[in-house]
Amino acid sequence: MLHYNKSVPAARPSDLKLNNRRQILELFKFGAVRSVAGLAAEVGVSRQTVMKSIQFFLEKGIIVSDGKADSGSMGGKRAELFKLTGDQYLLSLVAVPDMVAITLVNFRCEIIESRDLKDIDDLDGEAVMKAATEECGRMLSERGIAPGQVRGVCVTGTGIVGPEGGASQSALFPAWNTRLPIEKYFHKCLGSGVRVTVESLGKVCGSAVLHDLDGHAGRVATVLTYRDDISACLIAGGRILQGRDDYASEFGHMTVALGDDEVCSCGSRGCLERQLCRTRFHKLYLENRQRFPESSLAALCGREVSIRDVFDASGAGDPMARWMSEYAAGIYAIALRNLMLLFPPDRVVFQGDYAHADPAFIEALKADLLTFRGFLRDGVPAMPFELEMDDRPLRTLCTLGAYTLLIDSLFADEENYE
Repeated sequence: MLHYNKSVPAARPSDLKLNNRRQILELFKFGAVRSVAGLAAEVGVSRQTVMKSIQFFLEKGIIVSDGKADSGSMGGKRAELFKLTGDQYLLSLVAVPDMVAITLVNFRCEIIESRDLKDIDDLDGEAVMKAATEECGRMLSERGIAPGQVRGVCVTGTGIVGPEGGASQSALFPAWNTRLPIEKYFHKCLGSGVRVTVESLGKVCGSAVLHDLDGHAGRVATVLTYRDDISACLIAGGRILQGRDDYASEFGHMTVALGDDEVCSCGSRGCLERQLCRTRFHKLYLENRQRFPESSLAALCGREVSIRDVFDASGAGDPMARWMSEYAAGIYAIALRNLMLLFPPDRVVFQGDYAHADPAFIEALKADLLTFRGFLRDGVPAMPFELEMDDRPLRTLCTLGAYTLLIDSLFADEENYE
């Protein structure tokens, strides 16, 4: 028998109105253009209800008219179209070795301008933030954009980002091992009302895939390798899994080699990052070069061998590079098998350096994964997930990912709907 629970209040008309507004605004993300009739069909409410919400967002300056739709074959009155405003903006700051880049986008995810900071290699975190915010101020001034029109900033870097924001540990930027007052710098530049988000490189680049999904359900693990930094982004049901203290993305610090002597920057031994870093590949080259005297990698003996060097040489038929590529595949197979036991994704998407893997890596990775007897389909060994290579440039991934994180965060504010 069903019992009425008096402790659960019925939904108030005001609650329904706010919920409708949230659903309608969500459908405008990523530069979408919508009509009242289309919104009514997607949300499942009347056109009159949609029009009231559209009028509300027009008055707040979040939504603007995009003119009339094209006439259909039957003629008739053309529907008015609406889209997000182009007069409110978001900033992405990517601060990684070899690149400190600022990108300005509007609410429609249209890139307005992108600039690189020069001569910052020897600067500490405070100096980089000072230079970056000053450049942001110049960019806005030159384009006639008031600081208050910038609603959000996403700062992206390598290393571990703690729950309070700011890089607390970075193998690639040792000078950033103290928590930087990042929010303070942007509040000084743009005003205290701007939302400042600090996030790891892996989660921001993974959010670019979330942008592509457009909120669709599914379980996706993105794995980003940039130089010696390995991180991940776990997506389930259109949302990023953060984990306790936001450490769910630190895939590179998974232990994959218990007997390894090298101590990782995190303080542990046997981390994935240390098995696949440039110094490890260079060490492998030095230890095995007599086995492969004709290897083209010999031309790189004066510097560390990177995985991109290995993939390029392996793809060209170099036997030593192929052996090293298969070594990397074996290490990654251990890490991905561990991931599968805790978070079985439908798709694994490689980004960064490993998105350019040669066929030998991919073949060896699949072969190593299929040795695990749990990966069966209809009793036959089968890949447990779809493997994809997202070889878009780092700047592109960070811009799309920063937009996605910021627009989701801003649209979660209650003030947008009241």
